[in-house]
Amino acid sequence: MLQRRIVHTLLIGSFLIGGVQNANGQLLKNLKKKMEQKLEKKADEKTDQLLNGKGEKEDDQKLVHKQANTASKNQNTKDSTNTLERNEVAVNDANIITCKAPSENFTDIVIQSHNGLPRFGDLYFRRNVTAPTNNKGYQSLLELKYLTDVYADMDRTTLTKGSRNSSEQNASVKHSIFAQRHLFNILANIGSEKLLIKYACDSESGTNCEFFGRYGDRILPNTWGGNQQNQFQQMRSYTGFVKNHLEELQTWAATFFKNGYEVAYYVDRGWINAKYDFKKKGYWVSNLKHSTRGFLIHPSNFLAYTSGEKLLKNDSELIFLPMSPTKAKTLQLEERQIKGKISVYTVFKVKVRYREPGQDKTNVQFEYELENSKIELFKDIALTEKIGELDTNNLIVK
Repeated sequence: MLQRRIVHTLLIGSFLIGGVQNANGQLLKNLKKKMEQKLEKKADEKTDQLLNGKGEKEDDQKLVHKQANTASKNQNTKDSTNTLERNEVAVNDANIITCKAPSENFTDIVIQSHNGLPRFGDLYFRRNVTAPTNNKGYQSLLELKYLTDVYADMDRTTLTKGSRNSSEQNASVKHSIFAQRHLFNILANIGSEKLLIKYACDSESGTNCEFFGRYGDRILPNTWGGNQQNQFQQMRSYTGFVKNHLEELQTWAATFFKNGYEVAYYVDRGWINAKYDFKKKGYWVSNLKHSTRGFLIHPSNFLAYTSGEKLLKNDSELIFLPMSPTKAKTLQLEERQIKGKISVYTVFKVKVRYREPGQDKTNVQFEYELENSKIELFKDIALTEKIGELDTNNLIVK
């Protein structure tokens, strides 16, 4: 009897266990089916987004926010050893210098640097690699510092209209027209978004002004008030900006080139003859100072004093660059040759100052002289791979 009960119990237990296993199996199948349905739905939604461009826009927006946050962090990283004539200037590991704005009305001005000093001339830019810069903002604010006489003729109560015949306009009228446009360019390049909406947007028509592109780059407005047809809006915007912000800008501009000059690095391009000179062991270089337009300064404004400096400016001789055959082979410069020449980048440490204008006081230019006799040559525009050095006091020419 007892044995029968044990057998009966075991049979019932086996049946129950089997039922539970079947139930669990069925449950897992249902869960798997639901998960597959959700994944298919998610994939369909993602496909629709990509086909309609929605996914790309969302990714671009995330990228812009990420870049903006990165740039903000870079600008907030300070190095107390460099001031660029102002305590508010910061240098960070991204090879940039940040000139802090005096208030939230304007944006910080960022320019490229080299060895902790401003970099002028040929610049290096690569999207998502180099930090965003505002060279136009820097230059326009620096120009404001030296356009004192021109701004003195600017009409602060109304926008100056020019004559079709420019020869009929006197100097004061020309200066006023120039200064008003120059001041608007400063607003366009370094004004905060709040300031742009207030002074460069047609608020009366309800226009939704946009001042930044998909990569976070600035979209420059066209005119005061944001509407060329609405003269009243233009006038209110111009006179309001002059009254509320011109003095602030002039005070900020006065802090640039505080001692009348700026020590910086000037980057230009030169050429190396592709054939290595085995007899003298080195290369012959030319065109160390191109006549191409770079940031802020131009080779034509180079102040040459010594015989070596005059040789550079006249650019009439080939200059010898010593280099061992082993180093030449390692650099593999010949692989980069174009029509028998190799492009290289030259770096000069210079002192830059304002150049006194001629008859046209609106033409702001800057001249420069060498701070030392050393010329550095680099293989790349990022200035990471140095080729060699030259000394202007000891040049070998032919």
